[in-house]
Amino acid sequence: MAMRKVYFFKVCLFESSGKEISYTGLKDKLSEIIENKGVNQGGYWTLDLTDDVYEHVVWDIVEYKDNKLFGRLSKQKPSNSVVGRDYRNFQKKDLNITADEKLYGIEQYTYGSLDYATGIFSIIGAQGAPTESILKKVFERYNNNYYIELEPIPNHNSIKKLYSEKDAEVSSLEVEIPLPDAPTLQHVFGWKDKELLEILGSRSLTAKVLVKASARQTITYDSVESQNLIKAIWENIAGYKKAKLKARTARTRMRDYDFFEQYFSYPVDIVFYHIVDYDRVYYTVDELMEIYRTNIIQAFVQNKDLLRTVISR
Repeated sequence: MAMRKVYFFKVCLFESSGKEISYTGLKDKLSEIIENKGVNQGGYWTLDLTDDVYEHVVWDIVEYKDNKLFGRLSKQKPSNSVVGRDYRNFQKKDLNITADEKLYGIEQYTYGSLDYATGIFSIIGAQGAPTESILKKVFERYNNNYYIELEPIPNHNSIKKLYSEKDAEVSSLEVEIPLPDAPTLQHVFGWKDKELLEILGSRSLTAKVLVKASARQTITYDSVESQNLIKAIWENIAGYKKAKLKARTARTRMRDYDFFEQYFSYPVDIVFYHIVDYDRVYYTVDELMEIYRTNIIQAFVQNKDLLRTVISR
């Protein structure tokens, strides 16, 4: 398994004149582009979004007709950036697919999904793969009568929303602070070695403090207690290196809220293989697509109410 983060963006639609129009028009406009400009691959459509012919960018779209658009976002990598190897003899092999990489190539990819009803675009961050700006390229290349802007949904707004929620409960709090002074360490841990305390005190070290309830319990039991705790963290945020809490509300499941993360995200576990007769069998690219689709859509559904409240939609 590998931990990935889903990031969320508010999509705004504009006419070329600069007038903002309803984001609900995205479905019809994107469907028209896909069907008129895309390549039908028999089961999915491919849009070419390449700016630089030497670094192709494509979007394989497997769903767009119903309530969302979902697909694989790919960006070409030079073949000399990876190497093949025969693990029987450990000999390496260059992956020169062709002398002309304008025609053939290997790609780094991730996945993105646009919910038509809310105008929220969800994407799993992946180094080297296309970013959320790929959605803008669709209109820049194929329909310049319109353009879109994507606004990352800020994380502090979600914490503010948690603060105002009724029945909010916190199950754990974790903060990282500069290592306390020697007297504090001596008092808290009972350490008496003065030389050790002096050495630790002379270095730029940090201490992590975790306040956690017992299994299936919470450290706050109602919204008032949770509000007081959140307020206390904000008031002392300058003294922390890190600060996050795990909380739930009547409408949302238990999740992490990171006070230092700029943009709202949600972690997902991606499984790349399964076990057959005690051996790893890696999923194919198409099988992985379904795994990513399930995770990215679940991440959106689980946070939908919170996201809609934050962006007022």
